[in-house]
Amino acid sequence: MPTLATQSTWQYVGRVAATGLVDARQQLHHALQIIVSAPISYLEKRADDSHTNLEWLPELKSLGTNWLERGTRMRLALRPETLSLLAIDANEQVVSEFTLSGQTTDGAVAWLRGVLTAAGYDRAAFTTHKHYEIPSHPVAFGATYDLGDAAPFAELGRYYSNAHWLTSRVAAARSDAAPPRCWPHHFDLATLITLPRVAGRTDRSVGVGLSPGDDSYAEPYFYVGPYPHPRTDRLRPLGSLGTWHTHGWVGAVLRGSEIAAFDEPRQGDAVRAFADAAIEASIEALR
Repeated sequence: MPTLATQSTWQYVGRVAATGLVDARQQLHHALQIIVSAPISYLEKRADDSHTNLEWLPELKSLGTNWLERGTRMRLALRPETLSLLAIDANEQVVSEFTLSGQTTDGAVAWLRGVLTAAGYDRAAFTTHKHYEIPSHPVAFGATYDLGDAAPFAELGRYYSNAHWLTSRVAAARSDAAPPRCWPHHFDLATLITLPRVAGRTDRSVGVGLSPGDDSYAEPYFYVGPYPHPRTDRLRPLGSLGTWHTHGWVGAVLRGSEIAAFDEPRQGDAVRAFADAAIEASIEALR
């Protein structure tokens, strides 16, 4: 269970409009798939896909894979603010970095193959095949990645840092919450609160995390999602922060554009207040 001492601090968001991050988010999502190829290739497959998930590494401002052990112990990471891929050794030192801007996915995969082969991993076992699909982007068809002025990428890095800040606190405060992880399919970073089992009922849980944006919202948003989806008449009002999303899925949502309306000292407090209220309301709705 993480301790408060190891958690990042809240990073101010609002330097870039929350709705202006779509292309950067899509590029990063595709970049993430490059490094996720390593755990898919070299870690034992788990039914819940947890072998593919990643964690936020505050000191490196990066999303890091699970540790690889079939050769020299290492992990890979994606640093959003610089649109770069990292190879990290057992001492948590960056031993190789690949800057994606101006490069193609094929070039990045060649770099990754070289890093893994040099570390003793079986080249023949490496695969870039994924058992899921993500939204399309030109970089998937040979276009080069483009960091541009870097501001949108740095902003998304701050959102992921803030997601770590929030979810780590939820996990530290609750024994029923899992360590926060980023899932490469949806690109969200979240913790899962597992509620006590009740005989004759479906297992119940509440997810708390950040989506960097998706088909529901073209901007980053924090969410608190009860499962199984409760009837909408069981959802009590959230108050002045956030709204209930009820189309296709059910969850409390606080959009990045709403967070940016708060000044810097109050943003973190606002997000924590939203999460606390939404967690309580979600648990109540699942009773």
